[in-house]
Amino acid sequence: MTIPVMSSQDLNKQFLESKQRLDETKIEITQIKNDLGKKLMIANYGLEFASQKMDALNTGILVDEKLAIFDTTSVGEFEKFGMMVHPKYKKEPIDIFNLKLLSGDTLFRKAMTAKINEVENKDYINLLISDNSIEKTIIFEELKEDVVKLEYELDNTVALGMSRFNTIEIDPYIYGAYDILSIDLYTQDDNGEITTEPTMSLNGYQNIGKTRIILPEKIRFSKAIITFKINFETEINSVKIYPFGLKHIYFMEADFIPNSSVILKVTSDKYMEYIYEDIKLFTTNGTIETTCEEYGIKLYTDYEGGELAGRIYTSSDAGVNRIAKNTRSFYAEIPLIKNNIADKTTEYLCLNGVRFNYIDDEQIVI
Repeated sequence: MTIPVMSSQDLNKQFLESKQRLDETKIEITQIKNDLGKKLMIANYGLEFASQKMDALNTGILVDEKLAIFDTTSVGEFEKFGMMVHPKYKKEPIDIFNLKLLSGDTLFRKAMTAKINEVENKDYINLLISDNSIEKTIIFEELKEDVVKLEYELDNTVALGMSRFNTIEIDPYIYGAYDILSIDLYTQDDNGEITTEPTMSLNGYQNIGKTRIILPEKIRFSKAIITFKINFETEINSVKIYPFGLKHIYFMEADFIPNSSVILKVTSDKYMEYIYEDIKLFTTNGTIETTCEEYGIKLYTDYEGGELAGRIYTSSDAGVNRIAKNTRSFYAEIPLIKNNIADKTTEYLCLNGVRFNYIDDEQIVI
């Protein structure tokens, strides 16, 4: 039997292929080490920030017992992301920069420039890449300043197909450590140039956790500038450090079910006598002081078998409507889409909690 002898060309080719695989393995190992280091850094800073928050609570800051949040008892037609709820998707939203493949993997659509505080930095493009992509790396830094301006600009000469969006999803590594001071969104003018002024500006997002922001209408992506304020500082060698990092920023196109709503259970340690009309809605971008009537919110004493019963009518200075039965809880049916007939606009509620103003039996003055 003749043993085949490889030519010098074949041997050289095999050597180069082996070297390439070895180099790729080394890069992967380095990346794993870097990601592990970043994960440990994030965990340590997360614990430090949580400790600072606990110290603040121990100084005597009161917890609002009348603030109801959305938990496993909440039911209805809605989406939940972290602690917040918002209108239910008609179908899975389209991430405009991450193309979903038939295999289940995603393909990131390139042609994007990223800047941090006016300096171009390709690493921050990672924030736009899907979390399940093999291209994804962890971006977390120890900064010397507490304001971070992230800027993303699309090369509009490259056809990306659909680039309309109406939903922004932001997921920070340290929940509650950052505010969003502003979001400025730019589109194209009639000449195909990026508009000089923002097409839409948003602000007022404080102490963010997992956050989704739903725009009043769909717009075409050209440029986005998101400015963060870091509310967490520490020191290394007597130098102030501001830890900053986000898991991702997604720009998505989504459609919502028109009758989206959530049924929120509100409980108290005492029997409730009546509930006032005025409420506070805690949204992703601030508190709305309003009324149940303004947002079409209805209250009930019972929820069983998917049915609400025992309607509760709210009270005001004009008159008191006592609750008809002894109860320490009630159910609020909250529509998550508000259509304003007067100006023909639509408001999509992204709620973190609701504060109801109710009177219990120990607060009644006879």
